[in-house]
Amino acid sequence: MRIHLLTLIACGVTLASGTVAAGDLFAGRWKLNPAASTISGATVLIESDADGTYRFTSTDRRELACRMDGLPRQLPGGATLTCSQLSSRSWEMTVSVGGRMASRSKWILAPDQQRLTIVRESPGPGGKMARDTASVQRVVGTKGLAGMWRAEKLTFSLPAEFEIQTDGAGHRVIGRSAGSNLTIRYDGREYPVTGADVPSGSTTSGRRIDGNTIEITDRRLGKVTGTARVSVSADGKRLTQVYQAAGAVAPSTYVYDRQ
Repeated sequence: MRIHLLTLIACGVTLASGTVAAGDLFAGRWKLNPAASTISGATVLIESDADGTYRFTSTDRRELACRMDGLPRQLPGGATLTCSQLSSRSWEMTVSVGGRMASRSKWILAPDQQRLTIVRESPGPGGKMARDTASVQRVVGTKGLAGMWRAEKLTFSLPAEFEIQTDGAGHRVIGRSAGSNLTIRYDGREYPVTGADVPSGSTTSGRRIDGNTIEITDRRLGKVTGTARVSVSADGKRLTQVYQAAGAVAPSTYVYDRQ
């Protein structure tokens, strides 16, 4: 599954625009407010092959193939992915960048085969280990990892923090690691998105609605995968992103408080 702004901010993002006012409300340090955020309708389809390969397709058409044999494999962005089956009801996936662990996820299937708990660990600020947990419900399928799954709840031990800096005619967003790079100019044109965990052919376009609001459209291979409206409250204390993934029944809302 993909948490759009959360994923990008945690990896480090660059936003650029034609004009940025000196009193830009986006500038500053922000921290995710999990209690005020809601996740709606995000799904992942998991299919299995006879050779032990699992294929993951998220609501926004992100795709990943993972063979559960414990061997590292190169990802398009330069990272490596290692997948292992730990037991009949648990699996582990580790992403490494430059020989260092960037994230480790454990997928644990409930005894009734109808729920999955996904625990993701990654290095956080100050050497702390972030531990994020997702609870997902089976929508299609009967047993095993294969099937369609829908996100029900997300919890974070270290809510995402990031800083937006005014940088000339644009913004610089500084997160806790550097796995993705994104440039947005608010001219409606598509610009490539690159990074260790970014699917090839990913692009983003943006436009500024007003001084408090921007709109972002994600595409992969020319097809829209999701749209986001990001706004800052009039008092400048809260940043809200409403993200509608293509195919999702409802948008997800991520709320960040100014620090």
